[in-house]
Amino acid sequence: MNLNIKVENLGRFKKGEVKLRPLTVLTGENGTGKSFFTKTLYSIFSVLNKNLLHIEIDKTIVAINIDLESFIAQVQRKSALEENMVKDVKTKLNLFKDALNVFKDENIRFYKIKIQELHKDIEKPINKLNKHFEKIQNNPIKVKFIKNKIKELQNNFSILESFTKHNIYPKILSKNLSSEIKENFQISNLYELISFDGSKCQIYDKKNGLNISFNKDNFVDFSLEHDFIAEVSNLDRVIFFESPAYWSVRDALNNSKEVEKKGDLTGVSKYFYDLDKTLNTKSTNQPLEIVSKLAVELKEEIGGEFIFDSGRLSFVDNSGKNIDKNLISFGMTNLGMIQALLKNNVISKGSFVFFDEPETNLHPTWQVLLTKVLIELAENGVNVVMATHSLDMIKALEVHTKDKDEKFIAVNHFTKEGGLFEFDSDDITENLIASRNELMEAYESLFLSEFYGSETSTSQ
Repeated sequence: MNLNIKVENLGRFKKGEVKLRPLTVLTGENGTGKSFFTKTLYSIFSVLNKNLLHIEIDKTIVAINIDLESFIAQVQRKSALEENMVKDVKTKLNLFKDALNVFKDENIRFYKIKIQELHKDIEKPINKLNKHFEKIQNNPIKVKFIKNKIKELQNNFSILESFTKHNIYPKILSKNLSSEIKENFQISNLYELISFDGSKCQIYDKKNGLNISFNKDNFVDFSLEHDFIAEVSNLDRVIFFESPAYWSVRDALNNSKEVEKKGDLTGVSKYFYDLDKTLNTKSTNQPLEIVSKLAVELKEEIGGEFIFDSGRLSFVDNSGKNIDKNLISFGMTNLGMIQALLKNNVISKGSFVFFDEPETNLHPTWQVLLTKVLIELAENGVNVVMATHSLDMIKALEVHTKDKDEKFIAVNHFTKEGGLFEFDSDDITENLIASRNELMEAYESLFLSEFYGSETSTSQ
């Protein structure tokens, strides 16, 4: 996927155009906006990669079925007519759900047409039941315990009907974009992401049909072309990979999530739970040959692999010994979880993967190894975005992409001034060298101060 995304007022990243290519490199010092950009773009892509209408319809049907069960169990002096009406609605609802399942992977425009067509089959039994509700509302004995339940059912029937309207998808999309960004940043208000001197944040590539903004009133505005939505929704998966520290406390985090209330901010980003869920999902698709090869190479390098089994995570070494994951170093965990992504076919052709500081806890040798893995993935149809300030990874990119051009790799260097470094050349290797030199300034200053300091001491 090739995009040129313009950004304005996203945290410390005040203005710039980020180029996305099969292999996208985001580099620069800490606190320059790299992670803000990756988390925001992941949030957008993650939402667009899902069929939100299908998810909302599915949740509504589940709620209606629960309400129908509750109604028929609590209604006083229930009649055979009521039992038959409820049974008819449930049957038609489940047929509606099954029919939509067939089309859930189609583009959103076609899916909306199918909703309108298929909903007609459930209108008659729902209308019949609604009329019966109106009839018994004035019977205090009949509805003694279920007045609120009837209201819930009528409300959910209205929600289900609203999915047939043309204007419903933008509302669902806006709501989900807002909540996804908040949950991935663990913030309560979107305005916390806007630059201090800005009134709104904008992220857009008008040529490719992407235009999203949000202001200090938490309002998300967007204009998305159907072709852009279709391209993102057709991505095999959208994945965000960050710190290995989460995995050592994975069980505790999952246990706490089970009891937390909706809307709670726990400090753990949603993308961690997204990835954990994905890793526990089995795939019947055959992995790419190169993906299987890379998984084997990484397994040999770290001397084992992480196994997900029935929701449990453990490390099994090459001798077959099961080792508690808490006894595995962060470096091995980092490389091991990437190996698990490959082995479980989570990363595959057509995936879009964000790696935020993949060098974390890795020895330079493993940083170089991982860089080569990411290059090979990008060469084989995986969209890779890596945010790094590792001199070793930048050097490895420089060495191993000498035969690549700007159609394959893009280098975006974020600056302390809130923009992007302007390279003097279109040559990728020269850009990587220039970026590495920028990152080396602190080291050079330290070296020179030591050198001239010792020289001064000698002269004295």
